Amino acid sequence: MATFNELLQDYVNKSYDEILSLAQMSISSLSDEMNAVLGDSETVGKAYLVVTAACLGVDGRLTTLEYTFLKDLLGLGADTDYNDVKSMVESFDLNEAMSFTDNLADSLSTEGKSALLIFCIAFFAVDETISRDEVAFINKLMA
Repeated sequence: MATFNELLQDYVNKSYDEILSLAQMSISSLSDEMNAVLGDSETVGKAYLVVTAACLGVDGRLTTLEYTFLKDLLGLGADTDYNDVKSMVESFDLNEAMSFTDNLADSLSTEGKSALLIFCIAFFAVDETISRDEVAFINKLMA
């Protein structure tokens, strides 16, 4: 059986397209449950922004690959530049965003929590490394 670190390394070793596909599938599988937990699609959209900000901010840096990944995942246009995304991430209080994400994970079913973890791990793995801070956040979400 693979260890936790080996499982995370498997994500890091995946191609960009595989990671993007996993993140897209996690959004798809989370949609109904997020609507049930949060109430409406507008609130769900805002929740994804907070979760994304937590994922992108947890290690204190926004890599070019993370920026490109977010654009590809959300279908953002060419007019969304790196500084726009960086400003979006910085507009959230990181501790509040991480706390919200943790509370959201706790409110989801086992399947929903797994999908949320995959969504987050995709952001962590896309830049081909998962930092200690990111691993700590994953552990917090799993607890």
